[in-house]
Amino acid sequence: GYIEEDEQVQTNPELNETTREPRPTWLTILCILTFIGSGFNLLGWGISFLIYHQIPGLMESFIDMASSMNSMSDSMIEQYQTSMEMIMSIPRFYYALCAISAILAIMGAAFMMAMRKVGFHLYVASQILLACLPLFVVSQSMNYGGIIISMCFIAMYAVYYKKMR
Repeated sequence: GYIEEDEQVQTNPELNETTREPRPTWLTILCILTFIGSGFNLLGWGISFLIYHQIPGLMESFIDMASSMNSMSDSMIEQYQTSMEMIMSIPRFYYALCAISAILAIMGAAFMMAMRKVGFHLYVASQILLACLPLFVVSQSMNYGGIIISMCFIAMYAVYYKKMR
């Protein structure tokens, strides 16, 4: 019969049959974890991009509400205001670029679920973009914890690279 180009197949000459080689379970788990993590990141960065101009008002409302209920000390309010100023110093397009990196990671995982090598390359590109953005856009240091996690995922995905086509 007809075999789709995207399917990984193996021919058994003794039985004169063609069968699909199953996707490794651990690769499936890695892809699902990427879908979850990058999906939440996409949601957060996408919302931050969309409501960027309303963030100061939302944060001010929160500070006013917490102050009126005496649920925050003066030092906590100062820390919150400092955080708000730092967040607002980040340009809006930064959140769009972060969202794009999440989309690339999700696309990469989808291609790797289909056992396609291009997915690995998309995923690696997304992680490089995400690691470099703080340096070049907001002049902050790299997130070394995030980089270590990304490197672990890249290494685990690389184990299956030769099985992909």
